[in-house]
Amino acid sequence: MKKKMISAVLALVMLGSLTACGSTGKEEDAATDGAKADEPVKLKILTEFDPQTLGEEYLATFDEVADELGYEIDVERVDTETYKTKIRVALQGNELPDVFFTWGDSYTQPFLDADALYPIDDALQEFDAKLYPTYAVPYEDGHMYTVPHQANGTYMTFYNKKVFEKLGMDVPTNWDELLAVVDKCNEQGIYALGLGNKDRWEGDLFYNEMVLREDTDAYNRAMDGDGAFTDEAFKNAAEKVETLVQKGAFQKGYMQATTSEVIEMFRADQIAMYPVGSWMLSTMIAGDLAEKTGYMMFPATGAAEEVETATTCMSGNLPQGLVASASSQFPEEAARFIVRYGQKINDINVKKGNIGFMETDVKPEGEVHEILKQYEEDFKNYKIMQTWWFSLVDAKIGEPMRDLSHQQFAGQIEVDDFLKELNTIMKQ
Repeated sequence: MKKKMISAVLALVMLGSLTACGSTGKEEDAATDGAKADEPVKLKILTEFDPQTLGEEYLATFDEVADELGYEIDVERVDTETYKTKIRVALQGNELPDVFFTWGDSYTQPFLDADALYPIDDALQEFDAKLYPTYAVPYEDGHMYTVPHQANGTYMTFYNKKVFEKLGMDVPTNWDELLAVVDKCNEQGIYALGLGNKDRWEGDLFYNEMVLREDTDAYNRAMDGDGAFTDEAFKNAAEKVETLVQKGAFQKGYMQATTSEVIEMFRADQIAMYPVGSWMLSTMIAGDLAEKTGYMMFPATGAAEEVETATTCMSGNLPQGLVASASSQFPEEAARFIVRYGQKINDINVKKGNIGFMETDVKPEGEVHEILKQYEEDFKNYKIMQTWWFSLVDAKIGEPMRDLSHQQFAGQIEVDDFLKELNTIMKQ
């Protein structure tokens, strides 16, 4: 991998100027090299960042960093599925943009295998950017390649303090205790678990988490060919989902419920627990929910050990975020750009009271809720982070997988049939 050496180019230009006037070939070469040295840095950026979800600042900060570093940028933003197609084709054609996004974990692996990414180690050092240990995981070659764009979203379970006081029970920590809460809730006319499964993803994530609780490496083995989606971990998790459905653990109408509707039932003390994601944290601790919302680890429903340091999430041990292309005309500059972008986005999030992903002197504006403090501490201790399956596969696999998940939570398919179909879909 060649690095741009401006001083060397300038030396060649000076050497060319000392040659005889008749040496036109050498003069032309020197002029060309000089032009390259003076050429402005232009970076093409491809991303699927949605300003409606992440915030307008995620796109605005691209321009801010470009102005600060003196770079010219061309930003293209597309929807998620279009992005997956474009970036895959770009990799195959060796036409990757200078800066682009990856979901991390196994999604990043093909880029690493193709030596398509430029390391960010020097840029991290230059800007004194210190990622939290959860994100500072070097690849097997010892280098870092990804700069997060937000704190990793993880599965997160909220519980209603008022409901548990009424039940006279502690929050469940294992499968048997969870079933006991379900039974007690049924007696009291309360729903144990909230699930907004209208758009299918909440049920999908729930099953992902249940599988992780059975065996933290089950998914990786199945995808690598060392196992299958019919293995014991998947079966045990599916049977437990079936049990919860049959026992009426989820609220009435959960198959057509939205996230907002679940929150309203939680607010009305009709739901004991709501397993969803950390992106809902700011909502669950706002207004009248602040006093009644608690945060708990998802129960250890299976045989996996040390599940208190394991979770499913948006991206796993190789974080999601921005990467620099090794084939870029300006790879060092691309690496500098994404590191500086990461610093600025991190500070914006921390100032808002959200969880950051690197060290900063910026402080949150206003008081920080105890749940946020506890979650941030727990987050730093996670050792196993399994990316949600849907994030790792193309839509042609992900959409049928979620359709199948919808049948599973509706109780419309037997466990063995579910597993066979899941294996067929995922092994395409």
